[in-house]
Amino acid sequence: MLQQMRQGSQSIFIYLAFGILIVVFTFYFGPGTDGCEPSQRQAAATVNGQTVYNTDIKILLNRVNRNRRNTNDAEFTTLQSQTLEKLTLMILLADKAAEQGFEVAPKELADYILDGDRNIDFQIYSKDGVFDMEIYERYISNYLEVTVEEYEAFKSRELLVVKYLSALENTVAVLPAEVDELNKLRNTKVDLEFVKFEASKLEEVLSFTDEEVQAHADQSAEAVKKYFDDNQKEFGKPKRVRVRRLTVNIPGEAASEGDKKAAEDKWALVKDRVMVKNEDFETVVKELSDDIAYKDKGGDMGWSLLEDMNQDMAKVVDAMKKGEVKDYSSNFAHFLLKIDDVEEAEVKTFEQVKLDIARKLLLGSAGDKRVKALADELLAKAKADPTKSLEEVLASLKPAPEPPKEEPVPTPPADGAVPPVDGAVPPVDGAVPPVDGAPADGAPADGAPADGAPADGAVPPADGEAPPVDGEQEKVEEKIEVKKSPWELVSVANTGAFARAPRQSFKFDQVLKQIVPTQLPWTDVPRLGDNKDLAIKAFELKADAPLLTEVLKINDAYVVVRLKERTDPTKEELDKSREGVESELRQQRVNAFLGPWQTLFYRPDAEVKATSPWIHSVYEEAKKAGKVEIIPGIFVAPAPEEPVVDPAAATGAPPGANGATGTPPVTTPPAN
Repeated sequence: MLQQMRQGSQSIFIYLAFGILIVVFTFYFGPGTDGCEPSQRQAAATVNGQTVYNTDIKILLNRVNRNRRNTNDAEFTTLQSQTLEKLTLMILLADKAAEQGFEVAPKELADYILDGDRNIDFQIYSKDGVFDMEIYERYISNYLEVTVEEYEAFKSRELLVVKYLSALENTVAVLPAEVDELNKLRNTKVDLEFVKFEASKLEEVLSFTDEEVQAHADQSAEAVKKYFDDNQKEFGKPKRVRVRRLTVNIPGEAASEGDKKAAEDKWALVKDRVMVKNEDFETVVKELSDDIAYKDKGGDMGWSLLEDMNQDMAKVVDAMKKGEVKDYSSNFAHFLLKIDDVEEAEVKTFEQVKLDIARKLLLGSAGDKRVKALADELLAKAKADPTKSLEEVLASLKPAPEPPKEEPVPTPPADGAVPPVDGAVPPVDGAVPPVDGAPADGAPADGAPADGAPADGAVPPADGEAPPVDGEQEKVEEKIEVKKSPWELVSVANTGAFARAPRQSFKFDQVLKQIVPTQLPWTDVPRLGDNKDLAIKAFELKADAPLLTEVLKINDAYVVVRLKERTDPTKEELDKSREGVESELRQQRVNAFLGPWQTLFYRPDAEVKATSPWIHSVYEEAKKAGKVEIIPGIFVAPAPEEPVVDPAAATGAPPGANGATGTPPVTTPPAN
């Protein structure tokens, strides 16, 4: 077998998207020990009369969790039990395959191990797509901790299961009529116009009086308080810190003793220079820090929220004061942390925001009914004349604009009349103009105040200000706020042409902090979101019946939808895409039948029922029939350590005396 593999040829490995087997290093050759691993070989299960031992799970377990990263004893014990379940399942399926006449020849096994497309382990023991025998042997013995013969026996059983389940996949068929129907749907395109009603966009016309808000706050006191407790971030500003850090990396387990000592010496040096000799923190960072990202900035990490930091580090930082320096160590690095500045958290009290919360909740309940009523009104108007576009229907609901106010046109003077002097009051028709020096009719005598004029000592009105009317106080004109119509706050949009098919899109990845491609399901409608009901009904709309006859609720919005344009495929387009659609439909049926079964053997923690309902049913039937039996209690997490009590303190014996009784446990060597 090994000789055949030494003669293997190059194969370009295509990464299988299980997203589960991440081998951080290939050249890790030191077998590790763990207090949670079994020290004795014990029977752990039986499958069809075959005994499965607790040590038989090594390959399945070690190839995905060799170093127990991010698992405590209890979690690791659970993972061991889950791995045993997958191993017994693999043995059960391999036996079924053998019963059906499947077998694996030595040449076939060698080809499988060398096949980068089918064997996901190939990426571990290959270099640039070429099999490497030396890595292969050391990976098996030092990483998986088994013999080459044991590994190849495991891979032979794995291939037997692959052949059996792949054969079952090939039994899945689809009818030509189903393919034709889906092919037509995949190539038919529709463009929808829609009006979306959202409470958040209609707050201006969904306002509630202060009395209504107060009443809701009183009636829904528990809901208001719960919202406050559950959404603290909305009602204040979280604590921010500006941290500088100096990093000294801790070498991995595979590093030499010299590298490990050099790192510890460097850590002692930086602590001495910063914390004992009080040297400038920024200067020491630029000289000695291993942190590439912040070294040139003197360790300045900028303003950070505690919740965005590593939580162990955040606890240290939260307890620090401005200007303080502390040391902190993780599994991979030592850190010196310095606080440059702190902005303490600011949180509003419940009483300060109670009415704001009540208004928001009222908008979500009573406001939701008002929003739905608006959508129903638009739909009813559209149904009255289905030939009109939504743009036309919406325009008919908007209030007519007010006509512009006309300015009064001055009356020209009669022919021959002398126009009055600017600011002078023209005489009433028939009145005799006054003689020079005499007061006009109705004018006050010399020294007497005119009607309406202020008496002596009174303050005259300011320039441009009208004098008050006799017997009345001056009134302040109130501003009248004209509310907008709700129809002015919504608009018509369209989806653009789309087919009932999965499509490529992009999203912002919160982990990578960048835009990444993503696959949207066929149920996703452009600009409206994932809604299976609409995705189906949209393709039932026709030119002579373009209006969707019901209001749909998608996420938090009510939507009125109308067909804008429909494009049906040509025969040439259907012929071109038929093969791809048939393959897609068949894969859907396979997934519904077997599911992504490969995951079960590369993710020991995968849930069988959720991954493959069919395999789960086979496994459960075998357990009920007694063909599979798991022995309980084989993998048990060690009990928490009790505090060590000095025997001398408990018994009065001198220090170092043996105050315990009983015989030490006898360790039985594992069976060959």
